[in-house]
Amino acid sequence: MWNERMKEIIKPYAWVRPLNTVYVIPITSEIDRQTINNGLTSVSNQANGFIHFLVSPAMVGGQYIGVLPQNIWPELNKRSV
Repeated sequence: MWNERMKEIIKPYAWVRPLNTVYVIPITSEIDRQTINNGLTSVSNQANGFIHFLVSPAMVGGQYIGVLPQNIWPELNKRSV
């Protein structure tokens, strides 16, 4: 029920897929981003493509917004500043 209600909110957007596992990784440069991508690509290739991943562009400025338990925000914000 709740999942269906949430899907209705995001339905108008072009492409939305729920994710089972999300990792937030603080990086300091585009080199870090490329290093992560290269490493994960190697792991995915070794797993015969069974492992899928997406590395977003580096976030510049701003912070995450949403609804999470209050004790999670300090750690998440440390990674997004």
